[in-house]
Amino acid sequence: MKTRLGLKGCRIVSGDSDNQPEIKTAMGKLTNELMQADMPLGPSIVAVMGGTTMAAVASTLTQELSEQRQLTFVPARGGMGESPDIQANTICAKMAARTDSTFQALYLPELASGSTYATLRSEPMIAKTLATVDQANVALHCVGDAMAMAKRRQMPADVIATLRERHAVGEAFGDFF
Repeated sequence: MKTRLGLKGCRIVSGDSDNQPEIKTAMGKLTNELMQADMPLGPSIVAVMGGTTMAAVASTLTQELSEQRQLTFVPARGGMGESPDIQANTICAKMAARTDSTFQALYLPELASGSTYATLRSEPMIAKTLATVDQANVALHCVGDAMAMAKRRQMPADVIATLRERHAVGEAFGDFF
């Protein structure tokens, strides 16, 4: 995977995170260790996605991450109207609290129409947060189950049928694989 994707490194936590909650906790602990080892000292902006795995990661971060770093956690996406516990805003706030750091909120619905989205992006607080996201030097995200994410993103039935037909298995950043 490292070679095929041209990655600096790759770690895999074995198990079924859908049926074994301890797997997400293990992923979170590994994320904390990797951030501690690989993140630069000094200021860092950490762009964070939402979801159940990211929520588990948030609960495992430690204050050691911010001992020699000034961390700012910022949502890398808007909200999807789901449980507040798995929204990127909530996860950023939890990560900031666990690491004694700061965060910025992003009050932007992800499922808005194109014209609404464009108008909201020009609001000063939203524009400021999006500019901060653009400056991020760390991104935390997961690959979600394709069908679950298609439903969460309220994709039309014909799109879901195409994803099934093409055997989509994963989704990240709105792209299906």
